Amino acid sequence: MNKKILHTMVVGALVGSICISGFEAMDMKIYANDIKNEKAYHKDFEVDKKEIKIDEAYINGNIKIPVVKNIENEEIQKSINDLLEKNINQFMDEEIRVAKTWYESDHPAYSKVSISSDFNITMKDENILSLVLMANSTKFDEKKIFSYTIDINTGKEIPLYKLFDKDEDYKEVIKKYIMDNYKEEENFTYVTKSNIKDDQYYLKNDTLMIVIDNPMKDSEFSIPIETFEKGFNTDIKLNPNAAIVNTKKIEEDEKLYKANIYIPVISGNVDQKVADKINELFEKDALAFNEGTKEGSEEYAKEVSPFVGKITFEETKNENDLLSIYMNYYKYTGGAHGQSSSRSYNIDLKTGNIIELKDLFKEEYDYKKTINGKIKEQIAQINEEWKEEKISQGQNPEYIGELFHQFTSINENQDYYLKDDKIVIYFQPEEIESAAIGIPAFEISMEDLEDGLKVK
Repeated sequence: MNKKILHTMVVGALVGSICISGFEAMDMKIYANDIKNEKAYHKDFEVDKKEIKIDEAYINGNIKIPVVKNIENEEIQKSINDLLEKNINQFMDEEIRVAKTWYESDHPAYSKVSISSDFNITMKDENILSLVLMANSTKFDEKKIFSYTIDINTGKEIPLYKLFDKDEDYKEVIKKYIMDNYKEEENFTYVTKSNIKDDQYYLKNDTLMIVIDNPMKDSEFSIPIETFEKGFNTDIKLNPNAAIVNTKKIEEDEKLYKANIYIPVISGNVDQKVADKINELFEKDALAFNEGTKEGSEEYAKEVSPFVGKITFEETKNENDLLSIYMNYYKYTGGAHGQSSSRSYNIDLKTGNIIELKDLFKEEYDYKKTINGKIKEQIAQINEEWKEEKISQGQNPEYIGELFHQFTSINENQDYYLKDDKIVIYFQPEEIESAAIGIPAFEISMEDLEDGLKVK
């Protein structure tokens, strides 16, 4: 593996010019031509912006969204632009829905909402685009940070772990640096390894910027490149997409029922009958959820709190005739809180068939034993960090309970999805922990399971 130290300098407010300079580090001298990739589709691609103005009685806004241009492969260009729009569009839809509901029902918490977004390009070369998009709302003084580091050759996001040597515990390094350098700051949020996500980062100058989700205001932390023993790996090769995944949106805007339903639609290099089979399944399940959530709204919902249905999805693996789609469901049908759940589709794109977890493994392989062991290891790590956090907040160790103590084993029809080089095992709310924890998920490296996998 070609290990390199990446040093970028961004000049200019919007697109700017990028210089990659050589410097001494770890007995290496790295120059710009060392990180060129002959497969680049267009070295002169540009990043422009699209602006959306919102001016309603209940909400106003100025939304700026990055738009990539001049990539020779139009499918890849569209894939990148869809990716860059997805989160901010969902943010807008949710803010508009809540503001309009409160306005129409004369909600006591209502005041006119203002939303905005802008972005900064923090790295741009022939092969990689890294940027951060900041969205703000006056509703609860919210601040959301959407970060992207994209491989221009495939249109895919580069997962964080790809930047590091496989033997480096990069999440532990990141956690330690944040705890050592930021914990005394005002409003600091305790960071654990499970908080550090492979798709929540961006590259800026000679630093790694880590984004941590928080309920109202996301946090970001700057980690210098020299913090990592071997720096960053820039020789990154991702497999191309096996299918094109677009989005179909269904919106309902009635007094007693509001819904934003996002449904995946596949096309591209997939047999049409197979694509139709998969798309019919996606739409059938989404419409069933929507109708089920809407049912009873006319009788039981109130104008001040109408029923709500929402589906979003994430494309977690799309290569080598495999497609994994992870869908988040949310419904509110009265009471103090809504309900969340998830569903995943792991699909063989050659047949359109659903792949069960057991289908990934050889018949003689005890995959449950291996996966159970890995989950229990992660639970032990989570509880260790949980205890550290609570002690740091002044709690008595004797009264700190353990999380996920209900877990004993995965089941025959275990929920899972594929993501990068991992299998992600997840559980519905209250399945192994209280609903307040959300949807617990545990990532298992394919490398830890390779002895039993049917296909490496």
